[in-house]
Amino acid sequence: MQRILRVDLTSSTYRIEELPENLEEEYVGGRGLGIRLLFENCPRGLDPLDPANPLIFSAGPAQGVGALYSPKTVLTTKSPLTGVYLRCVSGGSLGIALRKSGLYSLIITGKAPRPTYIVLRNQEVEFRSAEHLWGASVADSQNGMLTEAGISGAAVLGIGPAGEKGVKLACVLAEAERYRAFGRGGAGALMGSKNLKGLVAHGNKRLAPARPEAFAEVKESIRAFIKNNPQWTQRWKVHGTGADVVHLSKIGLLPTRNWQTGSFERAEAIDVGLSQFFQENPRKVIACGPNCPNPCSHYATITSGEYAGAKARGPEYETIYSFGSNCGVDRMDAIIAAGQICDEHGLDTMSTGVAVAFAMECFERGLIGKKDTDGLELRFGNYEAMLAMVANIAERKGLGALLGEGVRKASQEIPGSEGIAMHTKGLELGGYEARASNGQALSFALCPIGGSHGVMGLPARVESLDGSGGKMEGKGQLVRNLTIDKVLFDSAVVCQFGAGPLRRAVIGQLLRAITGRDWSDADLERLGMRVAALERMFNVREGLTRDEDTLPRRLLEQAMPTGPTAGRTVNIEPLKDDGYAALGWDQSGIPTEQLLAGLNLKSLTQEYA
Repeated sequence: MQRILRVDLTSSTYRIEELPENLEEEYVGGRGLGIRLLFENCPRGLDPLDPANPLIFSAGPAQGVGALYSPKTVLTTKSPLTGVYLRCVSGGSLGIALRKSGLYSLIITGKAPRPTYIVLRNQEVEFRSAEHLWGASVADSQNGMLTEAGISGAAVLGIGPAGEKGVKLACVLAEAERYRAFGRGGAGALMGSKNLKGLVAHGNKRLAPARPEAFAEVKESIRAFIKNNPQWTQRWKVHGTGADVVHLSKIGLLPTRNWQTGSFERAEAIDVGLSQFFQENPRKVIACGPNCPNPCSHYATITSGEYAGAKARGPEYETIYSFGSNCGVDRMDAIIAAGQICDEHGLDTMSTGVAVAFAMECFERGLIGKKDTDGLELRFGNYEAMLAMVANIAERKGLGALLGEGVRKASQEIPGSEGIAMHTKGLELGGYEARASNGQALSFALCPIGGSHGVMGLPARVESLDGSGGKMEGKGQLVRNLTIDKVLFDSAVVCQFGAGPLRRAVIGQLLRAITGRDWSDADLERLGMRVAALERMFNVREGLTRDEDTLPRRLLEQAMPTGPTAGRTVNIEPLKDDGYAALGWDQSGIPTEQLLAGLNLKSLTQEYA
């Protein structure tokens, strides 16, 4: 029998609960279990910064048994940035620590009377003062917690000063200077509102798969794929996730200057800058946690020039997009320096870069001036002004305080700017231009957390291979299938960058080998549909309607001005109809009673309506 740990910060108490077996059967773990627990534990209409809002960390069957691509954990809550459902996935060893403590989930509620961090040893919880760590950077505070806890090999996570200050772009980071991020939606602000600086966790329970021989066969098949596909493997080791900026620009998928276009004329300079950076500066390729057979995380330090001493994790593609092409900046050293500010202060690089790009366009349009920017000449390409504004966001200074509320809120305060605020449901968009990819447009519009590029899969990557981005037909089915796959990854929990060897059938084999349960392929498909439907019902319960399933006006009304997709806009309404039908939702975007009944959700949604 699996267990859940509930922690109440207000009273400094905790308790252990048994996880009902049917929940493990129907939701597996990770993302699936997270939305089920959130649906039951977050009352309708609750303010996201209310102490009662649960912060839920969940592992899955793959954690703790030595499964490949398994150093992952899922965070679930109600987003302070968007006001709707939030799910984040981070690398690191927290999920392993939870499972080796005999736990599947940790649910944290309440507000500590003073800055606090938690130490979890197996199923024993200690509440410690973090007053001396309040205000410290992400790495310094997490290393401090690890030292004080004195537990060799422990997992650690926490927030930086941005989360403490309530910046709604603040994230939760793990593994100290490895800066693994639960990146989207402002979960760092929620931790800050709870006076929770961080968590140290360790477990020593020995775990083993239920079917060792089958488990060994799955591991061997993964290793064989890696061995037989050296080009795929080397792509991650040599370039990380930022390998194809030039290619994305050439096909019109690279958002540029606050999404004014999808191609950046200086994309090659970014690509060359990344290559030179890796060649000229010392770097390491480090796995984000145990059991990763081909690490993709690059860590390097700039040794010369204007930003000598700046350190980078990656930089990942989304950081390159947000601070690079989207801000009109082609200098890799400046992109790295911006990423470092975010890492140290605990900011989501995607949302922060999009917020700065939004402000740049506002400045160039005359919607704001130097009196609003503390004298900064906030224009596209001005990397110095970009870095200054990132710091202002982290410190809630001047215009940075407003931008730290997200571009939706900022656009409501800056007259004439709502049409250029690049978000859906309040979450800034990930880096794939929707006018070049109708599948991605639909995914952005329907995504339960808002403007995430990957929660419902990544259709833009599929369409970039077959050239189908401009077609309307079949996008609902594409998004449905990719969503099911992504739910399986996030519930198992295994890394999406292992998608080469980890196809849906292999994840099914892995789950059956670990748990001993004979889930059929149809059962796993129902899991994907069940989780997607419950995520939708959570948002419907919060007042979400069809009208919120949309895109920024720029993408709907302004034709792509240049490049291979010139002239395109997104015709979102028929795409939504197709997506709703494929997912079993009615034309108002509500899962049908027939679907809910078939997924064993009808009684749940009635009970917690």
